[in-house]
Amino acid sequence: YEPVTVKVGIPVKLIFHAEEGNINGCNGTIDIPKYNIEKELHEGDTEVDFTPTATGTISYSCWMGMIRSTITVVD
Repeated sequence: YEPVTVKVGIPVKLIFHAEEGNINGCNGTIDIPKYNIEKELHEGDTEVDFTPTATGTISYSCWMGMIRSTITVVD
């Protein structure tokens, strides 16, 4: 999972790409607790959409919390 920077108030479309055979029990679901998002990944592209409502740093991870990254929201 890559860190990303986005702008507050502008809709975000994150696209996660998984190669065939690379999804497993740990990395198969993206969890963004701040926005109550839990999205199962599929082979190929999986899109996660949300609109950030405040500046700051948002953590996201696999459902187990072992693979982590951040979304930085700026003005």
